[in-house]
Amino acid sequence: MEYFKEDYLTLSYNESLNLVTAVWDMKFVKADLFKKGALAGLELLAQKQATAYLIDTSQMGVLSLELQRWIQLQIEVYTTKMNLRYVATVVGKDVFNKVAAKNIQNHAEKKQEEAGKTVITEFFQNRIDAIHWISGLNIHKAA
Repeated sequence: MEYFKEDYLTLSYNESLNLVTAVWDMKFVKADLFKKGALAGLELLAQKQATAYLIDTSQMGVLSLELQRWIQLQIEVYTTKMNLRYVATVVGKDVFNKVAAKNIQNHAEKKQEEAGKTVITEFFQNRIDAIHWISGLNIHKAA
């Protein structure tokens, strides 16, 4: 079910997989739109207590260092509000995009560990492989 739909981002929630999916479509990253979308994703993760997050950044431009730091700070704020255990990130071919995604994920994992939580992160080149990985984790929400 879609929860947030804009030209630059679609956020959805799959109850059976307890999965929030963020599909970004922003070749040229606009800070205000990125912040609005990223906060909406974090809010949905906290609201649904999702255990898995699939982030597709394959159609997203490179985040500035300022935006990377900003999202890292937001992750710190939301760490205690979330039940996140698995993150699948789809990255494009741009090497800078990959480095930014890995830096953000490494920071998020560190903050989760500090909060006594373990988050397993995997990177993929397409959404199908990411969904296949999540589907095989046996993290389905109890009925």
